Amino acid sequence: MKTENVLYQELCKRHQITKYSLRQWINEFEEFGIEGLERSNSWKGFKEASVKDYLSGEFSQYEIVRTYGISSRSVLQRWMKKYNSHRDLKDTSKEKQAL
Repeated sequence: MKTENVLYQELCKRHQITKYSLRQWINEFEEFGIEGLERSNSWKGFKEASVKDYLSGEFSQYEIVRTYGISSRSVLQRWMKKYNSHRDLKDTSKEKQAL
């Protein structure tokens, strides 16, 4: 178990992702295979991962914005507001084109 935790830390550091995101991707892969990872790689999955990482309490909004490459804290705050009000974080084509 300790070795597995060290491996997770190394992967997170190397790929600049959070432990929560890594665990989420592993769960998606175990449950749905490659299709689960492709589904998690959507804008909706990206938004949810960034919001959940912030809500975990391990990271500040600044750290989340920097780690995920989000354009501003106000964008993250808008996603959090939608998430906390149980509204859908949409996978919009407008945002996909922005990248």
